[in-house]
Amino acid sequence: MQIETYARVRNWEFCKPAAMRGRKPKPTARHRIDGTRFKADRTGEPVAFGALGDPPECLTPAQAELWRYHVEHAPRGVLASIDQQLLVTFVRALDMQDQAARMMADGLVVETDRGPTEHPAVRTFARASALVLKCAEQMGFTPASRPRIQTSQEPAGLNPFQAFAGGSPAPKPH
Repeated sequence: MQIETYARVRNWEFCKPAAMRGRKPKPTARHRIDGTRFKADRTGEPVAFGALGDPPECLTPAQAELWRYHVEHAPRGVLASIDQQLLVTFVRALDMQDQAARMMADGLVVETDRGPTEHPAVRTFARASALVLKCAEQMGFTPASRPRIQTSQEPAGLNPFQAFAGGSPAPKPH
């Protein structure tokens, strides 16, 4: 009995190796703009609604300030209320990265009873940096990720001609 179960589990159909997925899928809006075809039917693709509000109370004052800055400067129409936990993770990782950098201000090598060794904050800095980058790419906060994001909202302050011509924001009336 155990041998049959083991054989079934070891069967190729049950134990397929994890495969690399390849490139991230192109957004549906981009397919429509480009006029390209896509294999999957994406008519039921979900759309998130609701704006992010004030920072959650679980954040420190420094993290809350980072929250406000990134909500204000995020690409318009990208973040929704469902993205709150992603932004909390991003802000906490950014704060952790900053704290680790301040700890390493004296140098990357510390003297221990076993001799010189790498500062313990180096690993924390590297892990926090990787998490910051991963979250930033998901939210469109990096120059490489912004072109992949399609929204229906135009940035505030652009007149239609300047937006078409790639110009700078229109001057605000006083």
